[in-house]
Amino acid sequence: MRDLELDTANNILLASKYTTREIWAININDLSKKVILDQSKNNRFGNAQDMELYEDKIFTVTPVEGRESVFRGKTDGRGLNRIIDFDHGGYGYGISVDGSNEKVIFNDMQSASIKRADFNGENIETIIFEPDARVYGIAVHEASQRLFWTTWGDKIGMANLDGSNPVVVEVEGADRVIVPVEGIFVP
Repeated sequence: MRDLELDTANNILLASKYTTREIWAININDLSKKVILDQSKNNRFGNAQDMELYEDKIFTVTPVEGRESVFRGKTDGRGLNRIIDFDHGGYGYGISVDGSNEKVIFNDMQSASIKRADFNGENIETIIFEPDARVYGIAVHEASQRLFWTTWGDKIGMANLDGSNPVVVEVEGADRVIVPVEGIFVP
């Protein structure tokens, strides 16, 4: 498995099964499972590296050659289409959603950056240059309008959702930088 997302409104756990290029919907009440997306025989979609849910939409990012970048569809697996291709979005391993601004946020290892785009994939912009390049986790805290990300080098970064005021929150082996953010405790 590569990633998990909870669809709390429907009591469903979505799981990305990397080895078979499937996304499973697991009922958290009775643990029944159904495959909502099976791309094992279809080269249009690669392995979902990371997923993010927003309302009835699922956003995924895939770094597989020839099928890179960002896809969007319904949480039941219907209508999954690439909204950002490699030429415009590069490839990456992390994705998150800024619902208040209707933006999808993802990383591009090719350009060592974090980018954002409208939910339909348009208006792509670079918001953070990340010299560590390998971003693996992205999280949005809408209440504080902050973006967090992790890197291969064990760093946690934080910035405003537009990419302004980036700071390092944590680097393994270094002193911590404590940044107060309303509603978030960073030890």
